[in-house]
Amino acid sequence: MVLYTSPAQTLSVFGAKVTNFPKVTAAFYARDAQGKRLNSLSNTDFSVIENSAQRNVLSVTCPPDSPPVMISSVLVVDVSGSMGGQNIVIGRAAAHSWINNLPADGSECAVTSFDGFSYINQDFTTNKKFLSSAVDALKPSGGTNYNAGFITGQGSAFEVIQRAKFKRIVVFLTDGMGSITEQDVLDKAKAVNAVVYCVGVNLKLPDALKILPNKQVVHGLKTLHRLQV
Repeated sequence: MVLYTSPAQTLSVFGAKVTNFPKVTAAFYARDAQGKRLNSLSNTDFSVIENSAQRNVLSVTCPPDSPPVMISSVLVVDVSGSMGGQNIVIGRAAAHSWINNLPADGSECAVTSFDGFSYINQDFTTNKKFLSSAVDALKPSGGTNYNAGFITGQGSAFEVIQRAKFKRIVVFLTDGMGSITEQDVLDKAKAVNAVVYCVGVNLKLPDALKILPNKQVVHGLKTLHRLQV
């Protein structure tokens, strides 16, 4: 699929559904060079190619902007030994993507990491260069202790997020199986009013981590567009 835009604009397409094939629907984010949503797009702005054949775009729906919600996010990156090689490259890329897409509305972010212990790599800031530098400096070593990432030590996510100014979000990236006391983590997440998102890096998330987001009330942070072809 092609969106007719300038190189500085971005388009992300995901969530394709083929249950009513040959009619296909998908969601997308479209942003201008400043990262703002493009929400007045129409059928003529898109071109869809399938196996070298042009397809008709039946409809494009762009819902109105919802009121902005400023967030305070903590990026928690596994730096255990298993994150060496390609996994840390993937983990850094995911963290950079989050940082680069932070809205320019005052939302803040912090970077922490863990192996057998927890570390504060960058406390809350709106400076994306500081955040990116902290991510680039991450180096894998040691074991994998999920408790360290969440609740143990001054660098743990739920310790750091208590300094948050806005809606509290934790993004937890890991590639390994770690030790965790599930109820303690759930209780702490509730106590600090944090929403948790867990991301596996070349890993099918263990049940303990799948439970965490499912036990939280997760509110949508972005409005999706929908494309139908």
